[in-house]
Amino acid sequence: MTMFKKMVLAVSLLVASNFASAAVYDLNLIDNTVDTQVVGIGAPGTFGDLFNFTLAEDLVVNQVLDSLGDFGIPNSIGFSLYDTNGIVFVAEAVPGFDGKLRIEDVLLSAGSYATYVTGILNGPIGGYAFTTSVSPVPEASTLAMILGGLGLVGFMARRRKAG
Repeated sequence: MTMFKKMVLAVSLLVASNFASAAVYDLNLIDNTVDTQVVGIGAPGTFGDLFNFTLAEDLVVNQVLDSLGDFGIPNSIGFSLYDTNGIVFVAEAVPGFDGKLRIEDVLLSAGSYATYVTGILNGPIGGYAFTTSVSPVPEASTLAMILGGLGLVGFMARRRKAG
């Protein structure tokens, strides 16, 4: 993360630090959109924030959590994805190559869902940026065309090598 992005996130967290440490957010998601929420945590201790969203159609969902602050021991901040009946779709986000926690490429059918972010803040102030993006599910014909094109390229490469 660049220094400018860290400064913007830090200022946003300072401004938002008067928010409660247990909040409910409603994400506004439609096809091919991204919703980012910056959440400030103003006091040390445990917190839990709930992010609700509804999908009007089957979509692929990706979620990323980028934390800033003293969360102490590793794994003291995380998130899980649930449906409205409390059934767990993804029990725990995993760290990506960039150190951010991620849930990636989860196919969800139309309906209501929730992501629960929990953690323990050790320092005087901290927070996180939580981003959710959705994209349409590729149609079978699109996948067939991609695979056919790859097969054709492979065939041509093999033919050129043999000839």
